[in-house]
Amino acid sequence: MILLILFLMQFFVQACQNNSSITINNPPEKVEAQLDSESKFESEETLVNSDLDVVTSADAKILSEYKIADQVQQDEFSSSQTISQTSAIDNKEVTTINPSANWTSDDTGDKNEKEIEKEAILLSDHQLWNALLSKHVESGKVDYSGLKSELSKLNQYLEWLRDNPPSEGDKSRAALAYWMNAYNAFTVKLILDNYPLKSIMDIDRGKPWDTKWIQLGGATYSLNQIENEIIRPRFQEPRIHFAINCAAKSCPPLSNKAFTATNVETEMERLTKAFINSTEFNKLAENKIQLSSIFDWYAVDFGNVRQYIIRYADQPLSDKARVSFLSYDWSLNE
Repeated sequence: MILLILFLMQFFVQACQNNSSITINNPPEKVEAQLDSESKFESEETLVNSDLDVVTSADAKILSEYKIADQVQQDEFSSSQTISQTSAIDNKEVTTINPSANWTSDDTGDKNEKEIEKEAILLSDHQLWNALLSKHVESGKVDYSGLKSELSKLNQYLEWLRDNPPSEGDKSRAALAYWMNAYNAFTVKLILDNYPLKSIMDIDRGKPWDTKWIQLGGATYSLNQIENEIIRPRFQEPRIHFAINCAAKSCPPLSNKAFTATNVETEMERLTKAFINSTEFNKLAENKIQLSSIFDWYAVDFGNVRQYIIRYADQPLSDKARVSFLSYDWSLNE
C-alpha cells in the first residue's frame, strides 16, 4: 500500500513538470508577440485618449506625427502673424508687434519702432514745434505762408498737446514750457486759419482771445484762459509776458525756439532782457523811461515797474525816472 502511494505521488510530480514545460516552450513567434505586447503596454500606458483607452503603437506613432505637424503649423502661423503685423505697422494701422517674434536691427518692425520712438521724442520734447519755429521765424518775424505749407506738421503737434496736458496744478518747468508752447502754437494756428489778414484784431470782431476753441485734455479753452487762468496765477512768473506771443508787431517777438523743461528758465531770462533793451519796444533814458503797454496792462505782475526795468536795463537809469507807455501796433508780425 505504501509503495502504491509513493508511486502515485511520483507520477503526480512528473505530470506537473511536463505541464510546466509546455507553457515555457511556446513557439518563438508567440513568445515575442507576448513580450512585445507587454513591453508596448508598459511604454505606452500613459498615452490615453479622451475615454482613457490605451493607445496602440500605431496610434502613438500617428499622434507623434500629428504633434510635429501641429508644431510646424503653429510656427508657420506665428511667422505669418509677425509678417501681418509688420505690414500693418508699415501702414500705421497698428503699433503693436508680436512679442514672440525674433526681431533684429534689420527688421522692418524694428525700424518702425525706432521711427515711432523718434516721433514720440519729437513731440514730447517739443522738437516738432521747435523745427517749425527755427525754419519759419527769424528775428521775431513769422513766415506764415511757409508755415501754412507745413500745416499738417503743426496740426500733428497740436494734437499731441491736446492729448498730453500736464496734470491739474502742475507747476513744474515742463508744465510751464507746455503751456507757453501751447499758447504760441495755437495763436499761430489761429492766424493760419484766417490767413491772409492784416491783424489778429480782424478775427472774431477784435476779440480773438476770448473765443473758446482750444481743446486740451477734456477741456476747451480760449487764449485768455490759458494766459490768465493757468499760466499767470499758477506760475506767478512775470517773464512769461516776453515768452508768449500775440501775433502783433508790438508783442514781444516770437522765439524761434520751443520751450522745454531744460531751457525754459534761460530762455525767459534771455527774452526778457532782449525785449526791455530793444529800442523797437522801449525807449530808455536815465530820467525818462517809455515802455511797452505790456508793463501797463500787467503792472501787477511786475510789482515796481521802474525797478523791474532797472534790473534788466543795459544802461544806468534813475530810480526816479519818469515812466510812460507807448502805443501798441497790432499789425501782423510777419
